[in-house]
Amino acid sequence: MSIRKSFTYEGIRHYIRAKDLADYEVKKALLIKDLVEGKVIESKMLVRDWAAEWLETYKMGTCSDKTYKDYVQIYPA
Repeated sequence: MSIRKSFTYEGIRHYIRAKDLADYEVKKALLIKDLVEGKVIESKMLVRDWAAEWLETYKMGTCSDKTYKDYVQIYPA
């Protein structure tokens, strides 16, 4: 048996599917933590905007300049 519940955080409804109420509470707490830390993107964000965010946040400084430039070619802002 699984459950699907929702909650509202800063005016936005979030849905969670869990195996039971205890699992729901754990998943809810983790999601709220991620929301507070800004780790969750807005569901209405465009893919190109997410790609730009991904490049800056996760790839800048973690790969070679050539690789980064290749990513920019593939995912133009």
